[in-house]
Amino acid sequence: MNEDITRVVTFVSEPSTPDGTFSVSTTDNGFQCQFVERPWYDNAPGLSCIPRPARYPCRWQRSEKHGRNLYHVLDVPNRTVIELHGANVFEQLLGCGAPGARREIFKSGSIAQGIPSRDMLGVIASGATLDAFHAAMRNPVTGDQDPFWLDIKTA
Repeated sequence: MNEDITRVVTFVSEPSTPDGTFSVSTTDNGFQCQFVERPWYDNAPGLSCIPRPARYPCRWQRSEKHGRNLYHVLDVPNRTVIELHGANVFEQLLGCGAPGARREIFKSGSIAQGIPSRDMLGVIASGATLDAFHAAMRNPVTGDQDPFWLDIKTA
């Protein structure tokens, strides 16, 4: 099933902080953005960032929660339903990852009632960056979203 994956996206991940786990993402065709995940919490489902360093297959699949197709990170030990979707701060994520154009401090309660719960570093323009990431991963011949290997390295 994974032998058909030829594309690669690399996350260079910084150490986890109370504001989340941040990575610089680079696709094999040069698109770059930031990603935010939850802080490391011993790989607890819904509470922790994805274990690193590691390599995981990612496929374009239906997200029941979001009602659309998104990339899913597969084969993460003891975890299921890890999606790459829009969000600004880790408090909006349940073990998933969210892209953004750059990092910025969000004031307490500035996103939604109670989110973030305190002033917190996050990523801005997540929806637009997610669309650009999807465009970068679209196959130029078929127009389909290419599967890819997610290589997570530590800085």
